[in-house]
Amino acid sequence: VGVGNRQTFFDEAVRPQHHLGFRNGEVGGLVWRNESSRPENAAFYACPIDTMDLGAPLAASGRIRLAAAAADSAVLLGWFNAHTAVGAPPNNFLGILVEGPSRAGHYFRPAFGSSADHPAVRGTGPIIRADGELRHWTLRYADGMITASLDGEAVELQLDERHLADGARFNRFGFVTWARGGHFLEIYASELNFSGQPAVLPSDPVDLDEARLVPAGKSLFLEELTWMDVRDAIAGGKTTVIVATGGIEQNGPFVALGKHNYVLQATTAAIAEQLGNALVAPIVKYVPEGRIEPPDHHMRYPGTISLRPETFRAVLKDICASLKQHGFRDLVLIGDSGDNQAGMEQVAHELNHQWRGEPVRVHYIADYYEEDNRGRKLLGDLKLEPAPENPRLAGRTIHSAYRYEAIMSTIDPDLIRAASRLQAGLFQVDGYQLAPLERTVAHGRRFIDYHAGITVRAIEKALAAARP
Repeated sequence: VGVGNRQTFFDEAVRPQHHLGFRNGEVGGLVWRNESSRPENAAFYACPIDTMDLGAPLAASGRIRLAAAAADSAVLLGWFNAHTAVGAPPNNFLGILVEGPSRAGHYFRPAFGSSADHPAVRGTGPIIRADGELRHWTLRYADGMITASLDGEAVELQLDERHLADGARFNRFGFVTWARGGHFLEIYASELNFSGQPAVLPSDPVDLDEARLVPAGKSLFLEELTWMDVRDAIAGGKTTVIVATGGIEQNGPFVALGKHNYVLQATTAAIAEQLGNALVAPIVKYVPEGRIEPPDHHMRYPGTISLRPETFRAVLKDICASLKQHGFRDLVLIGDSGDNQAGMEQVAHELNHQWRGEPVRVHYIADYYEEDNRGRKLLGDLKLEPAPENPRLAGRTIHSAYRYEAIMSTIDPDLIRAASRLQAGLFQVDGYQLAPLERTVAHGRRFIDYHAGITVRAIEKALAAARP
């Protein structure tokens, strides 16, 4: 609980600094109401805990003293979520509100904020006066009932069906500021006990505000940036990140196993560039490709690497949670292979439910794969040269297409064995000639822009729908 007791908080309007001090065994200090409504400007003094919800009873207790209080002052004490810690009360809050008419003192009363903007606050409660006296308090939650007590005087707050349906998720326990429009109070808590396993904190705190020593990199790919580059990009408004899934699978006798990954290397860069406020996470190269043992589908071919569907979903969830932790607000899932689509859609649905009420959304963009996947509309404009049927290719499993090979040729023609196929008279696919190579490369660039445009329009539509 004492971690970060010298944290500096900022009031968005006037920017005074407040250092929360403590006596031996106490946490707290001088607390002002928060004039900001933006989650990134939340002010709190709390212990990180492993994520909890309303699925199990909650309990907390300790001692509290109110040393001083100005008019219209307030503070919250309880379980809350660091990503939604602004409001009156904030979303994802369960605990005690210390607030009330100055003539009477401050009420010590239960309060709740669901994950979906449905608050509940008891009207009155035991009085806590600003006399510096230590008082014992308890807080309990079970089966929709919140009970708060101060020196044995208890009051209750019953949550309704809407609150329980919304639910709430907590990752902190401690003090958090009440919404705008008031003054300060000085409050301390000690002998704290509360439900929630404290999250393990690193023993070597890092300075995330370190000044950079060289200019930022220009790449749109996270793996090619430094942590400072990513920090500054997010601070500068690049809060959208593309999480793309490819695969390692057989693609016939000519095309590299990493076909989908190479295509995504080209298309994701174009998508991020067109969006203007996005970066690209490392491409997820391992996806479901069929049963591993006994093998089926692509796993019958050497070199294919498959994940179980549940493993794939778990990997995606951890990737998204990591990106969320660093401050990305719109996580865009796209997949270049058909076997990836259902898993991505399920992950987006589950994470949006899990993170409801938080300022982050996961967007599964089906149009990347489903809207003219093979680029047939563009093919009609390219006036491709038909290739005669080649008996040497009869009965072969090709598993490729002109669109794929054209895009891959923009990265490295050897990925489609261009030189070897030209020499062997096999440089064709989908009934079209791939020679001359220069023309195919030019077509590949057009396919990249074409599919990026489809995807960007779908992403922009999804973002607008999520934040009207």
